[in-house]
Amino acid sequence: MKIRILLCSTRLAGTYTQCKGVAQLVQQMLRARGITASVSRLSWLDRQINRLPFARRLVKPAIVISCASLGERKARKFLKDRRNVIWAHIETPDLSASSPDYVYVEQRDWQPAFDARKQFIKLHGVPHAVRREDLANRRADARLRLGVAEEPVAVFLLGGSNPAFNLDEGAAESLLAALSRCRSEGKRIFISTSRRTEASVVKLVSERAGEGISAYTGIGPNPYMDYLAAADELFVTEDSVTMCCEALATGKPVYLLWLAPIPGPRLDSFRRFQEHFIDRLGVLGVYPDKVRSSCDVPDDTKTIADALVAAYLGDERS
Repeated sequence: MKIRILLCSTRLAGTYTQCKGVAQLVQQMLRARGITASVSRLSWLDRQINRLPFARRLVKPAIVISCASLGERKARKFLKDRRNVIWAHIETPDLSASSPDYVYVEQRDWQPAFDARKQFIKLHGVPHAVRREDLANRRADARLRLGVAEEPVAVFLLGGSNPAFNLDEGAAESLLAALSRCRSEGKRIFISTSRRTEASVVKLVSERAGEGISAYTGIGPNPYMDYLAAADELFVTEDSVTMCCEALATGKPVYLLWLAPIPGPRLDSFRRFQEHFIDRLGVLGVYPDKVRSSCDVPDDTKTIADALVAAYLGDERS
């Protein structure tokens, strides 16, 4: 049997990664039951075919996964007048419209009114495509590719400025202090920048590359997954919830690197995320003052995938 899982998201890497991570795990779980599932994004061609009543059966997904408001609008338009499709949405949806079959909302965005909605499920963080067992299988080869022998590896995942934080000169100096401390402890350092990382910071870490320090600055194949697999500890700038959750999925110690805060609702949302993971769950540390107290990291991706597989198998049997 073959089915299709359709993804509706924005162009942002973070939202697509959330949909893709869930879809890939669903795909893997269904494969174990002898069901082949393809995973693809909603395309321009899909949308054109969907407008033709006689051709709609050619684009018939079993599961649709959407993320963010734009992804929700795409999914809602595509699914209009369609039946027997399981729809899961990640993030708070349009509450004035009919609800998807499953809605997954981070605890930092949870509202008391959601408690009465059975299809609303609270997540700790965000889903993603990083699986600890995959990293374990990749670790030896990743360390070989990176030229690491027995020395411990510290990985730095750098984001950049957004409406909640500013990666300013003070934050850059704090980053350099963390790099220097790790080098003084004999650790190999690997730095991954993102598209949001300020050019001045990219230049700064590029200049530090050399003996014991390697930096990926967007040129050539992205070694991100090798970095995660090879890591013994990780440092993540606090502007990205997705990168933080991906780092936590490694099972290794993870520390936040503070940035300059920008007061407002977006900052308040990030602070709620941090409070949950640092103070309540104890799985996240803060450099240089606070270490984590627990290794029991919740698996939000599996929470969603389990529900979708159970829903699909239930529909298939009915």
